[in-house]
This record gives sequence, structure tokens and C-alpha cells, in this order.
Amino acid sequence: MVLIGVAVLLAAFVLNVALDAVTRHRLRMGGDPVAAALLNKRSRMPFREALADDLIQRSHTRSLRTLKLSLGLVALAGFVSLVAGILTSVSFAHLQLALLTAFASGTTLITYGSIARNHGWNAGTLFVQPRLGLTIAAWGSVVGALVVSLLAGPWWRPVVTLVGGFTASSLLVPTLRHWVQPLALLGIPAAWVWVVATWSALNAPPVQRSFEPWPQRDKATYVDRCTAEMAPQLPEKNHPLHVCQCLADSLEAEFGLSEYAAMMGAQPDPRGSQADRRVYRVVTSCLF
Repeated sequence: MVLIGVAVLLAAFVLNVALDAVTRHRLRMGGDPVAAALLNKRSRMPFREALADDLIQRSHTRSLRTLKLSLGLVALAGFVSLVAGILTSVSFAHLQLALLTAFASGTTLITYGSIARNHGWNAGTLFVQPRLGLTIAAWGSVVGALVVSLLAGPWWRPVVTLVGGFTASSLLVPTLRHWVQPLALLGIPAAWVWVVATWSALNAPPVQRSFEPWPQRDKATYVDRCTAEMAPQLPEKNHPLHVCQCLADSLEAEFGLSEYAAMMGAQPDPRGSQADRRVYRVVTSCLF
């Protein structure tokens, strides 16, 4: 769902830019000298880019406006798909991406107004004269992302958030220009919903449930396969059969039968998904 959401958002953006290009070409061919001057990128007319963008939006035909509205609805569906996919797949990588989004959105909200004035780009009132509440939300998002990164650890996570967030904002602002404004406004609440959901899922205690024993044949097969694979890797003091029997008993108690598929798809990783960390805890308890 994440890849589908990203693909839909990118397609909607590309098509929207293409529709603006169609209107821009029509205006250039229309013979209006004012429109030609506004659309000439070499022109030094004050606020040329902001006026050109406004002219293009006002000059769309009715069919193009309808198509752009449809693209907006498609982009909204892509965003919903992206968020749904993110929230159903939880790991520390998702937490880091959420923190980068929160930091970049806050940074963009703080800096876009001055950058737009210097370049003559379109800028909404909220960005030119931000209200106190919006300014507090933007700075809170920036500082909060660094604080959560520090709490989540390790030490390099705040560095990644700081450098990655600044880099993302620096690339998005000149690339998207006025289109970055709604992304920054929506990015802060969306990113923090993502952060809270991911953080809660990663730190949620294991669900208490009744014991679900594995079928004896499946358990014996697991122990035999584990013993054959572990024998060349374990030192003499750790008998492979004892270690594998411990793993089978502990994994059976931890995951039961209902989560057997999740266990088989997990890797012993202390910074991975919840299933990865549960497997890691069991493996280390049997090996050490």
C-alpha cells in the first residue's frame, strides 16, 4: 500500500504539472505581450513567477479545472493509501521516516515565507505572516522530532533527523515552490500521528493470550532442522540439541500457533519490528 500511495501521489503531481504546461503553451501562442513577458523565464519583471502562476491558474479551461480537481481527489486517495500502508507496517525505519517528515515540515513552514519573498514566488498569508500558534507548531515539530529521536536512540538518530530533515526541506522548496505549502501544513499533523502510532506500536507490551501448543510433528521438525543448521556454528559448551529445544519451547510459548507465520518471517533484530525484537529476546535467552 505504501508503494501504491507513493506512485499515485507522484502520478498526480506529474499530471498536474503537465496540465499547467498545456495552459502555459496556449498563453504563449495567444499573442498577448503581457502574458508572454510573465511566462518568459529570462524576464526580470518583479514577482514574475508569482504573477505567472496566478495567470496560469486563472486561465485554465473548464475541462482542465475539472481534471485538476479530479487529480486532487486522486492525490488524496494516494495519501490515504500511503498513511494506511505506513501504519500497518511498523519498525524503527518507519519511526525515523516519520521524524524526518515532522522535522522537514516544520522547517519548511518556518523558512518558506522569506524564501518566497526573495524569489518572488507565490506565498499564502499563513506563510508570509504566520500566526503565533502556527509558529509554535512549526518550532514544536522541529524540536520535538529531535527530542523523540534522542529518546528512541541510538546517538546517531538525532543527527540523521537533523541532517536529513534540512536536506529534504532544501530540496523540496525549490523543486515544488508554492506546492510545498499545503504539504508542509498537512505534513506536521500527519507526521506526528505517524510518530505516535509507530512509537506506541514499537513499545506496546506483548499481548497476553492462552498457551497455543504447536503440533508435535512440526515442533520435532523445527528442532531437527535447527540442530543441523546450528551444529557447525555453536561452540562445544552449547549443545545444539539443547539450544534448539530451548528455542522451540520458548518460541512456542511466545508466539503460539496463531502467530507462527509472523515468527517464521521475523529476524532476530533488536531494532526491527515487534516480531523481530520478540525473536531476538528468545534467541539471546537460549544462547547466553
